[in-house]
Amino acid sequence: MLIAQLHDYHIYQPPYNASYTYNFDIPIKWWQTCEINPLYFQLLAIKLFSVLPHSASCERVWSVYG
Repeated sequence: MLIAQLHDYHIYQPPYNASYTYNFDIPIKWWQTCEINPLYFQLLAIKLFSVLPHSASCERVWSVYG
């Protein structure tokens, strides 16, 4: 089912053909409006956009090794 939803996204099938306004929308907000059952692809995208990248672990390693 996830693969089928990925294919629909790739060829801009509804609900993935919704417009996106760069100065107004944010990616997570756009994905929350793409409601299709089951929500596999929507939930995957929201999880990916919820990851906060940071370099704290790398900085910690460099501090230890001086």
